[in-house]
Amino acid sequence: MLLRPLAVIMLGGTTVFLLRDLFLNPAGVGVVRIGTIAFVAVATILLFAAGDLSLGRLRALEIVLFVSVSVHILVLDHGLLLQEAAAGDAGLVLSRWNLTALSFVLLMATYAIFVPNTWARAAAVIVPLGAAPIALGVLVRARHPEVELLTRSVLTASKITDVVFLLSIAVIVSILGVILIDRFRSVAIDARSANVYDLQERIGQGGMGEVWLAQHQTLARPAAIKIIRPDLLGGGAKDSTRMVTRRFEREARATAGLRSPNTVEIYDFGVTNQGVFYYVMEYLEGLNLETLVKRFGPLPPARAIYLLRQACASLAEAHTRGLVHRDIKPANIHACRLGGEHDFVKVLDFGLVKEQGTHGDTQLTVDGLTTGTPAYMPPELAMQAELIGPATDVYALGCVAYWLVTGKLVFDQPTPMAMVVDHVKTQPAAPSTRTELLIPASLDAAILKCLEKNPADRFATMRELSAALSDVPLEGTRWGPSEAEDWWSLHQPVALGELPKAS
Repeated sequence: MLLRPLAVIMLGGTTVFLLRDLFLNPAGVGVVRIGTIAFVAVATILLFAAGDLSLGRLRALEIVLFVSVSVHILVLDHGLLLQEAAAGDAGLVLSRWNLTALSFVLLMATYAIFVPNTWARAAAVIVPLGAAPIALGVLVRARHPEVELLTRSVLTASKITDVVFLLSIAVIVSILGVILIDRFRSVAIDARSANVYDLQERIGQGGMGEVWLAQHQTLARPAAIKIIRPDLLGGGAKDSTRMVTRRFEREARATAGLRSPNTVEIYDFGVTNQGVFYYVMEYLEGLNLETLVKRFGPLPPARAIYLLRQACASLAEAHTRGLVHRDIKPANIHACRLGGEHDFVKVLDFGLVKEQGTHGDTQLTVDGLTTGTPAYMPPELAMQAELIGPATDVYALGCVAYWLVTGKLVFDQPTPMAMVVDHVKTQPAAPSTRTELLIPASLDAAILKCLEKNPADRFATMRELSAALSDVPLEGTRWGPSEAEDWWSLHQPVALGELPKAS
């Protein structure tokens, strides 16, 4: 834990300055300075005495340390600025302000190096640190006219611009440093995995983790490694972090136990010494259904049915084993080129998998983590009032079917909450009314049956849904292996290269 040695350094530095002033300038030692050192001391003691701390508590202690040291520097330099101004030396005042700026540059660099973080959280700390010396200069000149008068000749616009420019560059460099260091930390796979796979590039990033392209060193087989970093686990309490780790262990075990060729294959999983959870899955050459429709537009009914029936096959096996996916959406269904086959479907991310016959995920739900995606969320999942079963995935796959043939969401609302409310209360329009493509009436009916509010009114199983899709009359149009191969041959430069994303 890098925060512990950093806390010792900060405590030692502030204490040295306090002892120096106790001997050289006792009058300059105020309550604020003693208080800030006390805060640093308490934070240091907690870091060493509390053992393994939750992410939330570490974040709180991190803020205490940097705020305390910042206050200490500002109070110390405020007093020194006034002393040097009282001596009538404008040059010393300017030098003191420059030293204040350099102190905060050092503080920003220290934060970037020692505190693992995302760039957004880091920016929320680094930007105020960069602004602190400027705020101090403005405050002193505004509250002490004699200082403003004394420094008017030396504190020119160019000098002020130089300091502001220095601090701005320091802010930008520190945030970029956080991004680069974060990237290296995020691939800190333990020795067992690192000796097997070479990580090559990050190919996906989302709220739940990252996906890296890797290659097996001895088999020369490509793989995708999903990494769940501690700062992406959500939750502040230690128990919450443990729950989320269990959730991803469950995803890996559940997916690895499925044998359908339409379910993504899991090669390995584990937890690194740094507490980073990862699993290794097969590399998929193609693109997910969300990207497919965004890039090429709504699909002909025949092709949509061809893809949907493969997704049904994957989910049918999961349901047979007593598992419900609960996060079916276009981004989690991948159309790929697999060997000599094209438009081969793989269902990804069983991270919300739930045993049938149980209520909503009350045990493994953590603040900050969504249990499903609003645009594809069944009413019972939104309300957490009904038993979760195969009908939950049937509804979500109906939303996916709607997206495939129309290029539109079932309920296109500006906010997630409005979408959820519509899924609970509003009857959807037939897909055929929202697209210029010719949608067979039986396909319309099948999709709308999937979207029934009452789970009992939907298809009872994925096999029933697949059978209904196979019965849709396509009036001379068809989609099969040869049509899929022709399409991929024509669109290969655009289509290939889209890899599984972290969700």
